[in-house]
Amino acid sequence: MYELFVLGELMDRPMHGYKLHQILSRIIGPTRQVSWGVLYPLIQRLEKDNFIEMSGKDGNKKIYRITEAGKEQFLHLMDENTIYNADAKDVFDIKFANLHHISSRHQEQIFEEYRQYLCFLQEHYDYGLQMISSNTAISESERRSILRTINHRLHFVRSEISWLENQLMELLSEQGGEE
Repeated sequence: MYELFVLGELMDRPMHGYKLHQILSRIIGPTRQVSWGVLYPLIQRLEKDNFIEMSGKDGNKKIYRITEAGKEQFLHLMDENTIYNADAKDVFDIKFANLHHISSRHQEQIFEEYRQYLCFLQEHYDYGLQMISSNTAISESERRSILRTINHRLHFVRSEISWLENQLMELLSEQGGEE
């Protein structure tokens, strides 16, 4: 996830680690901060793998730029299927932040992959509603609390689906204007 982020940011312009950390913190939010102990070893590995290289210094801060191999790796990571785990939403957000680097056809594929993820979540929560609603071993007050929580999560998923539909309509509209 962080490799995709670093390479994506360097696709736009060279920058130093502090700036990368700042931008990543804005993308993944205030409650999930990336540590310097993760970011700097990643930068060192990307440099060792020849995906990035130092292009100069700003004071005592090293400025990095992406290499051709790094651009290929970035495109590979953008194309990889996202694993459905606790990081999936952040991975999609990082992919969305980098859509301007890929073709509209590829953007549509990422949106469709996100739709599949959202459908997976929606099916899970819909099934949970059915199971909890019919479980007589759960007290009525506990059932209401659990159902409230599941409905809250379903509301989030439905909101994301609505956002996604708008994004796809915009993309299709832009594609129609390009022809």
